[in-house]
Amino acid sequence: MASRKVLLLIADIGGYTKFIRAHKTSLAHADLIVHELLESVVQAARGSFELSKLEGDAVFLFTASDSPSADLTPVLAEMHRAFHAKQQMIEENQICGCAACVGTGGLKLKVVAHRGEALVRKIRHCHELTGECVIVVHRMLKNEVPLREYVLFSDELARAANAETQCRLVATRLNMEGFGEVPTAYLDLSQLAGEIPPAVRLPWPMRFLAYVWHGVLAIPFRLGMKRPLEDFHNIPE
Repeated sequence: MASRKVLLLIADIGGYTKFIRAHKTSLAHADLIVHELLESVVQAARGSFELSKLEGDAVFLFTASDSPSADLTPVLAEMHRAFHAKQQMIEENQICGCAACVGTGGLKLKVVAHRGEALVRKIRHCHELTGECVIVVHRMLKNEVPLREYVLFSDELARAANAETQCRLVATRLNMEGFGEVPTAYLDLSQLAGEIPPAVRLPWPMRFLAYVWHGVLAIPFRLGMKRPLEDFHNIPE
């Protein structure tokens, strides 16, 4: 199986640990909310990136890349807008008072981006990627970027960014396990997206039906038939 150059993105939901509370209904709603937010990010990236898999409170995306010079800012901006538009829609229309529903606004989006050579295998409906670049992009998630929302580029992508992006980048060095000090650069993700249009407030009957439907979806959690956050293995409970 031949390897190929790929561009990798991991979009991670920041603030998730504080978002979780012990009550089962709250955890069930947290599970549903995070799935909705991640789905909005995947849909925004569709056409530019393919989904490899869900990883905890993050999505792992990739695309073939013969050159690092592709301008990522449009898709990154669209991912940020989609995330916050969905977040605001949930906030504006929820009538549930559980900790998860009330705390939705505290969630943020963080993205890391890297380019390298990987083996790509399709297993059923998923793409499995292996290679050093896959390790690198995952370890980039452990960083000390002093922003709540950001995109962190590996050095090659940072140097290949367009002039407008270059002006906004802040150079930094990441102490990465197994690789030593690695040059990276980050920028404020919200600067790319601009203002998010206010969410539409749905009529009361529609909001009430959504509340009832979320309650129905929470039943398997409350009865112990499904474990809250079982798909989110990267998150400590």
